Amino acid sequence: IAASPLRHEEFEHFSVPMPQRVTGFPAPRLCGAGRILCRQGDPAESVFRVERGLVKLIRANPDGESERIVALRADGWVIGAAAAIANEPWVASAVSAVPSRVAQLPAAEFRRLLAEDRTFSSRIQRLLAREVSLGLEQLGEDVHSARERLEHLLQALVPVNDGQAVVRNDLPLKQWEIAQLVGVRPQYLS
Repeated sequence: IAASPLRHEEFEHFSVPMPQRVTGFPAPRLCGAGRILCRQGDPAESVFRVERGLVKLIRANPDGESERIVALRADGWVIGAAAAIANEPWVASAVSAVPSRVAQLPAAEFRRLLAEDRTFSSRIQRLLAREVSLGLEQLGEDVHSARERLEHLLQALVPVNDGQAVVRNDLPLKQWEIAQLVGVRPQYLS
């Protein structure tokens, strides 16, 4: 068995292609796994760009007692753009799943760049459009079986076998988190 630790390239499925990445953010800072970038319901005072790593977007139910991972975002994604533009509270919490490099831009500066920098604005528009498309795609996933959804998720998280007979990977998510993303109860995922 060949062991391979997670490399950031392995999140390519959740990343933004290089030519479409947004520039104009300050230098990113390293944050450890489990770092809360923002909390659902808080004012959108900042916007974040994931330079390297993986971030979970988590939405709490109205009862406040249960929560669900609604999306994963990796290299190149801008988190919180819609909330900052609309000047509304965060609709989900953002938490780093692995040690990540994240840039933070104050919402006021983000809105200024949108108004003054045509390239910046265009790239943010493309990202927001991609986010809407991914949301619609995710809604369509419900027509697939839980097994198919799990296979799709694992293909996105695990790199292509590079000729080795067996590849071992440590996933950045716990079993119950994978179950949430697949839409099943943890006891049914083994």
